[in-house]
Amino acid sequence: MELRHLYFPTIFGPPRFNLQIRLSEGIAVPHYGGMDFDKPIPFLYIDVLNLGIVPSFVNSISFKSIVDGEIKYLYIVNIDNPIMKQVNPEFGSILEPGRKQMFSFPFGVLRQMKGQGKEVFPFEVVIRDEINNTYTAPIPESIINKILE
Repeated sequence: MELRHLYFPTIFGPPRFNLQIRLSEGIAVPHYGGMDFDKPIPFLYIDVLNLGIVPSFVNSISFKSIVDGEIKYLYIVNIDNPIMKQVNPEFGSILEPGRKQMFSFPFGVLRQMKGQGKEVFPFEVVIRDEINNTYTAPIPESIINKILE
């Protein structure tokens, strides 16, 4: 059985796997929607829309960054962070065609990337799906400045 048609777009139709990324920023309000923290928290929101024709899932999210003059991919892991666990879907959860998932990263958590080197400049969000297709979105300068504050 040949599976190649499951992974590669053809000239005869839309791609089977196709995720679109949208970035925005916002503030999580204390004591709203079951979240419990002391003060408003600024977040980077990453919407992942499945524009393909088959179910997909997000395998990883990283931040392409310049770290001390070198390009590196920095990953934020949800381990033992109650806010991150509360506001994000689990990696590997099914994303049906036409649906979206929203991943949320508090700026305070993203600022921890600065500890990776003397100079750290995140400039792009990189998402990989289950078959390692790579999708990217540039981080707007206004958001970069807030992360680096």
